[in-house]
Amino acid sequence: MLQFYKGVWIGAKRVAVSDRPADQGSKKSYLYTGSKVRNLVGGATRNTAGTIFQQESKPITVENYSGWQRVIYERNAKGVFESGDFVVKHAAPNSGIILRTDNTGLNTGSADPMDRLKVNDTLNSLAQKLHYVAYQSGERNLTGQVEIAEGLTAPAAVLKVGEISYTPDGKGAYTSTDTLPLPTTERKIEKHSTGASIGYRLIDNKKVFWNDNVTVDVSGSGGGNAHKNVTGLYLLDGGQLTINGNLKLRLANAAPATRGDAPGADVAHYYMSGVYAGYGGVSGDGDNNNTRFTLHGDLDMDVVGVGLQANKDGYITVGGGTIKTHALTTSDTYALLAEEGSVFMNTGKLGQERGMRRVNITGNLGVIHKNYGMDPNPDKHGSFISLSLPTADSVLTGGILNEYEESGANKYDSGVDLYLSGGAQWNNQWLGAHRAKAVQARENAETYLYKGSKVRTLFGGATYRQQGNIFQQEDTPITVNSYRGYERVIYGRKADGSIAGGDFIVKQAAPGSLITLRTDNTGLNTSSEDAAEKAKVNETLNALAGKLRYQGYAQGERNLRGLVEIAEGLTAASASLRYGEIGYKADGQGEFTGASKRSPQSNDLIDTDMETKVTRGDSETQIMRGAKSAATGSAIFWRGNNNDLQRRMGELRLNSAERGVWARYLGGKMSLNEQRTNMSQRYNIMQVGYDQKVRDWTFGVAGEYGKSSVSYGSGSGTGHLGGLAVYALHQGKRGDYLDVIGKFSNIQNEYKVFNDMGHRVEADYRTNGVSLSMEYGKRIAQPHGFYIDPSVELTMGHLAGKNYDAASDIPGKVLHVQQDAINSTIGRIGIGIGQETEKSNIFLKLALAHEFSAKVRNTYSAPSEPTSSTEVDLKDTWLDVEFGGSYKLSNAAYVYGTLTKDFGAALKNDWRADVGVRFSF
Repeated sequence: MLQFYKGVWIGAKRVAVSDRPADQGSKKSYLYTGSKVRNLVGGATRNTAGTIFQQESKPITVENYSGWQRVIYERNAKGVFESGDFVVKHAAPNSGIILRTDNTGLNTGSADPMDRLKVNDTLNSLAQKLHYVAYQSGERNLTGQVEIAEGLTAPAAVLKVGEISYTPDGKGAYTSTDTLPLPTTERKIEKHSTGASIGYRLIDNKKVFWNDNVTVDVSGSGGGNAHKNVTGLYLLDGGQLTINGNLKLRLANAAPATRGDAPGADVAHYYMSGVYAGYGGVSGDGDNNNTRFTLHGDLDMDVVGVGLQANKDGYITVGGGTIKTHALTTSDTYALLAEEGSVFMNTGKLGQERGMRRVNITGNLGVIHKNYGMDPNPDKHGSFISLSLPTADSVLTGGILNEYEESGANKYDSGVDLYLSGGAQWNNQWLGAHRAKAVQARENAETYLYKGSKVRTLFGGATYRQQGNIFQQEDTPITVNSYRGYERVIYGRKADGSIAGGDFIVKQAAPGSLITLRTDNTGLNTSSEDAAEKAKVNETLNALAGKLRYQGYAQGERNLRGLVEIAEGLTAASASLRYGEIGYKADGQGEFTGASKRSPQSNDLIDTDMETKVTRGDSETQIMRGAKSAATGSAIFWRGNNNDLQRRMGELRLNSAERGVWARYLGGKMSLNEQRTNMSQRYNIMQVGYDQKVRDWTFGVAGEYGKSSVSYGSGSGTGHLGGLAVYALHQGKRGDYLDVIGKFSNIQNEYKVFNDMGHRVEADYRTNGVSLSMEYGKRIAQPHGFYIDPSVELTMGHLAGKNYDAASDIPGKVLHVQQDAINSTIGRIGIGIGQETEKSNIFLKLALAHEFSAKVRNTYSAPSEPTSSTEVDLKDTWLDVEFGGSYKLSNAAYVYGTLTKDFGAALKNDWRADVGVRFSF
């Protein structure tokens, strides 16, 4: 057993021999490049491990490793590990290794976020010194640990221990379970130029921590004959930047680069990035650490160029968020790009977690093999991208290029791992210019070009209901090397009814996997019993099934079950949807013969799940649900502006003048997520009025205009409201009052809704409403200016029905909507308590309210589809809690306001604010 070994060369190094025969290799290839051990045998247990002091910048490489060893690393004054990696090519079963550093500059017991972040980052940097080469070919024999000790000597007390995990290329990593709070401080980086422009540069193994939320705003111009670099954060030569907060980055480029140091659009992308991390390890710039960028928070990025670019030995890890790139015609661009480096988004430090943050990406993904031209990558390990899209509002729009797969030379299994589940969406569509053929000499250059998206591993949902959605929008195929779980692939239709889009190729599938291929019902009558119509449906299902090619089937694999289905139309609900089981031809191409085929892996859980989701289906289409939500939003926008004396006019007793004018703002948020209606609405309304006092009565007129913004589960809309009102208020001498208001309103409703096939329906219509409201109450005076204010109110309204046509993007299809009239009757009984002084009034009011009659009924029809109806019953009971008051500014003016929230209703009034001012003369 090796007890102690100090990995440092002593004395002069061996020099090159000038007359060494050329056929025995380059004379420099024999020179010392780091210690190399054929067999390293350690202790039998952790407690009997040998100790290695790694004191050189060059790596220690072990061909065959067994037992346990402890490798000790020092850090320099800046906390950086300068010594080289510990490389294990193969390990015997049950082997273990411990990487140690000391606690200089670290406080392992501190609760301060920055101290904790520094400790965790040190452990991760230490773990990255281990490279287990055989891991990328499936070997799993080496257990690793990292530790921080009181000193570097073997017997020193251990203060912090962590387990080493491995990235896909076998590099070590430490993932902490310690969750750090996001910072509240802000850091801004701004750089604007008419030429080259780099917001922040970090090089030469420098390590920086920012415990801030960071904003980067950079603009420049990279075009012309030169290649000017326009980049937000530029990390090079072992620079390592960690941001503990969120990152907002904007990168504008008036003339994006069209070439690099060498001519050719294929190298232009190096000079325009949101974040660039590259030239780590040994390169023409020297022997450095890996270059790293780590973002613990979320990303909000809008860039001209590449979003996140990891070049040689560059490693980028970020949380969730948004990346928006812009399609260029001059060169290829990417949201995520790896070239002998790695980019992990929402998948943890190892790129192997299904992160649950929302992700929205507009841009291509690229794994590029830079094996030509200036500074070719050394091809020492793979290139990897890992991305998790876990939620229904997570979207990837772009294609996926894997040059290793395209060329057929992929010895490290480089590629893109995609986690797609929970209703998330991938729109497979290459954006902008395709990658150009290399201008510099490159063997078989054509073989590297894009021929369709290629995914290394596609991780779908755990169940049918949790599947993701892939929209195949290209004629080239999607190829998946390894498929797991549940996904739905959606195909459009051409004008002649044939299926649009390239094949979906699955090379291998995990047991119990399922894939659903879907198309729409354009030109089909899925509910018809006519033989010709049924044959047409079956022909469509067979053509759809033929888009699936399960290559593992030809080698005897039987793990992938397939379904084909024809989706709902505008009114043809999924209750009448047609679906069938996919069978396979001998070569693995899918087919539908009209008879259900079950693979041996079929199980009752899947069948039961599908029976609920597919066979019985839904009685409403997504288009119908969207139109129904739009109608409901319009109705409650009109109804919600109901009468309330103190909301409208404040405390009139503060001013006794004969005439007055007033203005009021009211705004709020309402939401409804019941009765298959998913709607959230924000609104803003302005009102102005004039009134005249006649004895105990005040008579007035008022006008109003308002706008609402509404989001539905499958679309969005905008509402406009304009109205006129007349009102009369009687104030008795004993504190009683009667308020009567009549209104006429005109409501405009604009909306746009989608289904999961991407089909769109748009409408814009108007209707009218009238209402009458009466409120009676009595203010009962109490000592010290306090009072009790019981009241009752009745509001009746009628919103006229409307027949209108909604435009569809499906040729020849129009959705006709018959919207019934809505009659609303709301009763309220309330009690208020307050206090008034000579100049002010403040109160709290509770009111129990009940809607007796309102219903939103719509009937829908479309050519060659059944007529269907929906209804939302708004009858409900709820409690209003209202707090407000008035304040006298002068003898002629006062201000007033209220804040209201309700409880117990399906239609939630999340909040409502009324603020006004009244002038008297």
